Amino acid sequence: MRLIYSQLLKLIPSLSVAPATLGNDLAMMGHFVGSVEKIDNDTVFDLEIRQNRGDAQGYYGLAKDISVFYDQPLVIPPEAIKTNSTQKLKIDIN
Repeated sequence: MRLIYSQLLKLIPSLSVAPATLGNDLAMMGHFVGSVEKIDNDTVFDLEIRQNRGDAQGYYGLAKDISVFYDQPLVIPPEAIKTNSTQKLKIDIN
């Protein structure tokens, strides 16, 4: 999986860690960094996500790990909180 540093900052805007430090810390978190590239003034991490870490196979899952590691607040994207207020769910407890 490729992780683009500028996109990560949209989920953790207060993250002030240098990309080089983040690469080392990702390895400490258990996310294996295959390579780090500089592309158009941005840093791209090529990560190998283990099979048992399905929660970390997307930006939001990785951002959760990183926000906990650095004790930084995580911004929940508005797309993650979609509700349909017209749909009713009946719950019957016997």
